[in-house]
Amino acid sequence: MKEIAETINRLIEMIDQNSIPIWVTYVGIFVPISISVAVAIISLIQNKKNNKLQKEIEESNERFQIALNKHEEYIQMRDNILKIYDDYCMAQNLLESVHNRIHVIFSNFSAFNGYYTLPYQLVDDVNNAIKTIYQASNRAKLLLPREDKDLRNILEVILEKYSAFGKKVNSYYHNGIGRSASENAWNIIVSSSNIIRYDYSALTDNPSLYESYLKLCDTNETKEIERLIDDLLPFFKYGPHILGKLSNENAEGQPAVSRALTSMYSATRRNSSANLNLTLMLPFS
Repeated sequence: MKEIAETINRLIEMIDQNSIPIWVTYVGIFVPISISVAVAIISLIQNKKNNKLQKEIEESNERFQIALNKHEEYIQMRDNILKIYDDYCMAQNLLESVHNRIHVIFSNFSAFNGYYTLPYQLVDDVNNAIKTIYQASNRAKLLLPREDKDLRNILEVILEKYSAFGKKVNSYYHNGIGRSASENAWNIIVSSSNIIRYDYSALTDNPSLYESYLKLCDTNETKEIERLIDDLLPFFKYGPHILGKLSNENAEGQPAVSRALTSMYSATRRNSSANLNLTLMLPFS
């Protein structure tokens, strides 16, 4: 028994000699806790950074989408303005092509231009032009701000004057006044020469007789139509602006419709956040 007791005492002494210091125990307890806390803090910080980055990316994408939408609106506005400009150019070209030639066109009811007589073709072209600028005027007014009354007035005046011109041309043709004037002119020419009625080839071969015939066809009505054209063409030409109260002293020398469309175009550029290096010139002559 004594030997066993001594053996146990020696074992206790050995355990006491090999025991771990208390500070090591504390370290073993608190170091893992500290590491866990540090990892949690780092994760929290990283999560905040990721959230901030994600928010910045979303805001950047939103700004880009807004800029892209405004750019597309600008492109659409530009296309709309160019279409309006083309429509007014078409109306101007028709006026210039018949200017000082109304009595010449209505002097010939026999010669055909394709399937139609020249007077019929003129009436058809004028009616199409009125329809076109009517639609163009409506499109332009949809694009214009309500407070831009000057531009709206200009478009209304152009449409009103063009409609008056078209009404006079239609009346002269459909009421038979133009044909009657042509027939009366032929009566005088035939009775005073050897030219056969409706022989335009023989008539044009005789310049003095042809000039007399055209003068007979140049009636008060054709003169009135020419006056309407003279009144309308300045809206499409360069020079000081017409219509006193609609004039803009800072825009001398620029045609009315061109200035109107340029103003619409400039407003579109100001409202667009896209950096676009485009220039649009809109002269009418």
